[in-house]
Amino acid sequence: MIIQHNIAAINSYRNLGINQSGLNKNLEKLSSGYKINRAGDDAAGLAISESMRSQINGLNQAAKNAQDAIGLIQTAEGALTEVHSMLQRLTTLASQSANGTYNTVARGNLQSEVSELLKEIDRIANNTDFNGIKPLAATGAAGKMTFQIGPSSAETITVNSQAMTASGIQAAIFQAAADQGQTKYTVGNNKDVLDLSATPNAYITATGTVGAQFDTLMSKAEGIQLKTPAGTELKNATLASAMLHTMDISGTSTVVANAAIDTINAAINAVSSYRAKLGAAQNRLEHTVNNLKVTSENITSAESRIRDTDMADEITAFTKNNILLQASQSMLAQSNSVPQSILSLLQ
Repeated sequence: MIIQHNIAAINSYRNLGINQSGLNKNLEKLSSGYKINRAGDDAAGLAISESMRSQINGLNQAAKNAQDAIGLIQTAEGALTEVHSMLQRLTTLASQSANGTYNTVARGNLQSEVSELLKEIDRIANNTDFNGIKPLAATGAAGKMTFQIGPSSAETITVNSQAMTASGIQAAIFQAAADQGQTKYTVGNNKDVLDLSATPNAYITATGTVGAQFDTLMSKAEGIQLKTPAGTELKNATLASAMLHTMDISGTSTVVANAAIDTINAAINAVSSYRAKLGAAQNRLEHTVNNLKVTSENITSAESRIRDTDMADEITAFTKNNILLQASQSMLAQSNSVPQSILSLLQ
């Protein structure tokens, strides 16, 4: 028997520390709900879990972005519903004005409503707003609406907005005064130049070769101009034109009113085309949202298996370590009492 080193007590104390540390970890995992609370718990698991969390956060935000984009599209499409309604009313008014039973005064009254409807189309297009974005007024680079629909920078959807003002959806009807025929040209956004290829002696008197190119330039300041190649003389080119934003169905003749009908129909087609694009984009975004949510759900499930505590398993481990801790404490007390028995030998 020795008294300088109590090996049994040292062993019991070491096991007591091990069991106490294990019990502390059990309590930490049970109280936090995570089996990985620091890199020391599982270095590789922590790295994978954090990467998955980043992806999950990106997916969840992308789903919100797509839902916001749907809201923007619905705002624009709802405004265009009313624009369509007004264009249909303009068709009715133009058809009325084209009727030979209307005199100049009656056509003037119809024109008053036309003018107000065109102003309202402009107002709706210029004032339809979603968080500072005007989907019915901007065009070109300013009109590109880019939506982030994924956790990486490359996952985007771009919808090009179109100007839905009366001038933005204008169509021009050109009719030669000396000819019974009629040619229709629809002018798209930012396309200010048209090439008119015609047989000159069929519509106008001109010098030069048959089939010469006439560059037609339209500007708000100058109206409609016809310019010919150098050395070509243009005569007797009286044109009747109808622009949606300057549409006039008044006057004594039904010619302009008839042209206005075609102009309005072209405008209706332009609005329908834009609404179709918006509807297609909305349907795509709705499927995108569904996919993002499913992907987020699956990755969350995988991350949970790596990081979350299995409560039943951890409670079992806690119970075991608690029993071992109490046993270690008891054995430490017993081992500390052994050297005292040496005193009985001295009696």
